[in-house]
Amino acid sequence: MTTDQKVIRYSEEVLENFTSSFGEEELCTVEYAKLLKAYKRLSKRYTKTIQMSDREQRESLDKKESLENDKKSIQKVVRTKILDNVKTQRETQEQFTQELEQAKTRITELNTQVNELKVNYSMAIKKIQKLKTIKSTSSQHDEKIKKDFHKNINLEKFRKTTYKEILNKVIDHANQTNEDFVIIKFTVDNLTTMYKNNERVSANILSAILKSINGSLPSKDIIYYVYPDIFYVLLINRDIEHAQSMFDLITKPRMINKTSIHFSLGITQFRHNEDTFDTIEARVSEGNEEAKQMIGHNSLTIK
Repeated sequence: MTTDQKVIRYSEEVLENFTSSFGEEELCTVEYAKLLKAYKRLSKRYTKTIQMSDREQRESLDKKESLENDKKSIQKVVRTKILDNVKTQRETQEQFTQELEQAKTRITELNTQVNELKVNYSMAIKKIQKLKTIKSTSSQHDEKIKKDFHKNINLEKFRKTTYKEILNKVIDHANQTNEDFVIIKFTVDNLTTMYKNNERVSANILSAILKSINGSLPSKDIIYYVYPDIFYVLLINRDIEHAQSMFDLITKPRMINKTSIHFSLGITQFRHNEDTFDTIEARVSEGNEEAKQMIGHNSLTIK
């Protein structure tokens, strides 16, 4: 193998290394490929010239010497270019390594920050849950305070029983004796708005209303208060006509701080062997809700 062939072979190996290390588009690879190509052309030209020099030895020797000089010059240029490219590649590799280390450090810092944020988020969620619990407890406490003001509004004999228990007993008795009864559900519509921040005053007014109505009822009739502003009147062995006459008693003018109190009444009659607590309560509540739609004055709806 000639020196040229060795150089070309070596240069081709170097070019392959450049290509695998930096890629075909890298400047050092492109420039080296150009130099190698130029070298091959010169080598081919040199070989052809040598062949031609067999006929003209003297001229051939001169040309050979010139070509050798050209060859050395090209080799020198190629060597210089290669060394420059290798140096540039090393500098690029060092810079890449440095930037990679910086990127790894930054990733570690970001992971630390993410973990801190996760911890802070978890703590914030716990604080929110704690605040919700405190708020709920506070609301329940406030509601209990409000109801405490109203717990003694009912007559003493009814303070340890519920409206549902009372109504169920009346229903059972009516079914057994075939007696009629009428239920009135009325609300004090504007009292809660007037005294929403003064439960004590509100409770006193509601208590006065209950006592006033109870004083006009026969002993067998029942009046019962349910928080916040609901009253039930059970008229035993009475009909709708008599219940309508209660409208004037319940809604008689009452002025508080120069403001009239408005009442909404729903009335319905018990249906023997048909009504339950749920059906009669739904019917009288529907009447009460319809009466409430007549805002600003007393109203009555019969169901």
